[in-house]
Amino acid sequence: MMDLLLVIVLTSLAMVITSLVAYGLYLYSLSATKSIAKPTKEKTMIYACGEDIDEKTATVSDVNLYVTIWNEIFKPLYDMLRKRIHTGILNDWFFWMFLLLIIAYIVIVLLGGVGSV
Repeated sequence: MMDLLLVIVLTSLAMVITSLVAYGLYLYSLSATKSIAKPTKEKTMIYACGEDIDEKTATVSDVNLYVTIWNEIFKPLYDMLRKRIHTGILNDWFFWMFLLLIIAYIVIVLLGGVGSV
């Protein structure tokens, strides 16, 4: 019994020492990179094709990037679904969501359920 407890204590000690060494290396790397990468005025300026651009002009919203990519990739699918399925009636949307839910349940049951975690 004491051998098992000694192994547990030594393993815990080894994990703590390893974590402290890793944390120390992390802190050292932070201090080393801060001295190398000090921001200067030249580094913070925005250039585009050799011309100065203000920050407001140069930034693009993340939401716009996501929506643009989504629209470009799935535009043919979206157009097809909108022409064939979309009626503008909320009950139709509920029907399709209910049908999708039933299909998902059937697939889960056929695959053997969720199982225990």
